[in-house]
Amino acid sequence: MSRVEGRVVINPKGSGRPSASLHTSWLDSPKGERAKAAKETVQRWANDKYRGCSVYVEAGTIADGEHGIGHLHVNGLEIADFSAVVLPPPVPAQPLFGG
Repeated sequence: MSRVEGRVVINPKGSGRPSASLHTSWLDSPKGERAKAAKETVQRWANDKYRGCSVYVEAGTIADGEHGIGHLHVNGLEIADFSAVVLPPPVPAQPLFGG
C-alpha cells in the first residue's frame, strides 16, 4: 500500500479564508484512512490551539469522496469545517543552464 501526501484545510464558520493548512498523509487503500488521518491532524492542532477547552472533531463525510467535510467543535459550538485534499505530484526539476 502506498501513502498519499495531502493537506488538511481548516475553514472557520462565516469566513471564506482558511485559518490553517496542515500537512498530513494517509494510506491509499481504505477510504476511511483519509478521514482518520484528517481527524487526527485536526485534533492535535485544535488541542494545541484551544488548550483548556473541550475539543471535539467529527470526521463527517471526508471518507465519502474528494470534497468531504469534517467539523471542529470547541466548547460545544461548531466553529470550523475542514477538508482533506491530495497534494499534486511534484514537478521534476529542470537543469538551470540546460545540459
